[in-house]
Amino acid sequence: MKNKLVLVIGIFLSVVLAYIFPAMEQTKSYDTAISYAQDTGSEDTLLVQKKQEILSEPHIVSKIYLKDQLIGVLTNEETLKNTLKEVYKRDYEVNFPNTEVGLGEDVYIVQEQSYIKYQDIDEEIMNYLSNNNLFSILTNKVQFSNGAVIYVKNAEDFVNARERFLLNFISKGAYDALKLNQTPTALTTFGEQELSLEVLEKMTITQGLAPQNKILMTDDDILEFLNYGYGTTKTYYTVKPYDTVEGVARQARTGIDAQQLISINPGVLKSEDQVLSVGQKLNVTYFNSPLTVVVVKERLAEEIVYPEPTKYIYDNTLPAGRRVVVSKEVIGKRNVRYYDTYTNGILTSGEEVSSLTTVQPVQEIIRVGVYNEEDYNEIIGGGSGQFRWPVQNPRITCRWGCYAGHQAIDIQNRYNLYGNCYASDAGVVIKNSYDSIGGYSIQIDHGNGYYTYYGHFRERSAVKVGAHVEKGQMIGKIGATGYATGPHVHFEVWVGGRPYTSGARRINPCSVLGC
Repeated sequence: MKNKLVLVIGIFLSVVLAYIFPAMEQTKSYDTAISYAQDTGSEDTLLVQKKQEILSEPHIVSKIYLKDQLIGVLTNEETLKNTLKEVYKRDYEVNFPNTEVGLGEDVYIVQEQSYIKYQDIDEEIMNYLSNNNLFSILTNKVQFSNGAVIYVKNAEDFVNARERFLLNFISKGAYDALKLNQTPTALTTFGEQELSLEVLEKMTITQGLAPQNKILMTDDDILEFLNYGYGTTKTYYTVKPYDTVEGVARQARTGIDAQQLISINPGVLKSEDQVLSVGQKLNVTYFNSPLTVVVVKERLAEEIVYPEPTKYIYDNTLPAGRRVVVSKEVIGKRNVRYYDTYTNGILTSGEEVSSLTTVQPVQEIIRVGVYNEEDYNEIIGGGSGQFRWPVQNPRITCRWGCYAGHQAIDIQNRYNLYGNCYASDAGVVIKNSYDSIGGYSIQIDHGNGYYTYYGHFRERSAVKVGAHVEKGQMIGKIGATGYATGPHVHFEVWVGGRPYTSGARRINPCSVLGC
């Protein structure tokens, strides 16, 4: 009956999971704990056991060990068999019907030829095994190709828990479609969809002996292991006034993003826009899984194509200060298709597979009337008031007000986390500094009432204070210096005065960027 049950479980697992885990095997393996040697009679025992006499003919003795330490020599192995049956009925039968109890994972028997007759201490040996819980139950052993091992009561629970774990990283609809080998059609509207799911580790389910306290009894227990591995201490965050889901993920400083925060708080969080209750406790523990889940998503997006910086033509035939626009700036656009690869929920790479320019960018060209070079530099020094994103492939990781006091937006380059940062508009650098909060940072006066701040550069910017910068000019490298959980640009826009001076105020950068 037991063999039939194992076979049924194996067929079930193979059918349900073959599309994700083609290398999954279902086998049954009972490792013997008996080996053979020659008794010298010189070993020390954990229990006191006398040598009663020396025999004229050798006989077989059974020595029982805990790791490398001899517990004692059994006089009658039937005593052990009866004890195992009693332990099974008393401690295991209710939770583990139709199976058997064996010795613990570090307990084994060595049979030897011996001329020594030992004192009968079978009862003391059985008591020692019982008092130290040195028994194991035959159950399902799951071995991962990276060396991780768990024991589970039911193989079906492992299947369910693994599916719940995978749904941390892929939508239920896409998961169900992939199980049926349904390939999604290419996107024709802006958005994203999952194309594939792969788990890098292979798994084998066999039969193995394990103590009851090491057996994962429910799919919730198994899911906990798949999320966090062995012995992870969970971290919790208490919600404060004005907290948001996005802000909690950021302030937790454990490396999780908003979507992962939702995933590890099932039944509590449902969306990034959810209103949180003050005092609510949220799990903010980072995934430390023995599994590596790779999801590839197709993303179709409309992207901005910036023209070259404004070109100024020196023209001494015009009155001083006069400007004539030869060609007006036009911001270009293109439709781009990407294949983005996510590893355990983190974007790790992106491949541009196609693009179509829908609006051609046009460089602004202005003729400027001046008498000398000094006047020329003064005239072209100000900004246009039309701002560009300070990074390429922008992804906002923390919006305006994503947590209390956050009057800025945090921006990543989704494909190049440590890429370039660019001046959002033309102007003059008024500060190039470092502090423990913003790290290496730059401030720019755009000469038209606007000021911008760029924080957390990887290193000090090479642009000197007093230097004129054009819109789109590289001013630094994205980093995580100062108080930052990861590489990004902390971007602020100020009006009414230099940043952090009396009368100056910050405005939402999205109001000028068009987020």
